[in-house]
Amino acid sequence: NRLLSLNQAPETAYVDIDKVQDELAFARRMFADHGWPVIDMTRRSIEEAAAAIINLFNDRVLAEGDGA
Repeated sequence: NRLLSLNQAPETAYVDIDKVQDELAFARRMFADHGWPVIDMTRRSIEEAAAAIINLFNDRVLAEGDGA
């Protein structure tokens, strides 16, 4: 059980749906405010995520090299 492995009680904020939704909303606002890309990790392996991050990085480097 994930909670037990984190030494958390069942009533912790870690599983409180309202707290989770608040944290997601905060993260979405912060990413939008800074123009940071978001990678959907649903059904994606860590290798696929790494490839997506590398692609985003390379795209940004190329754009900056073009004076964009």
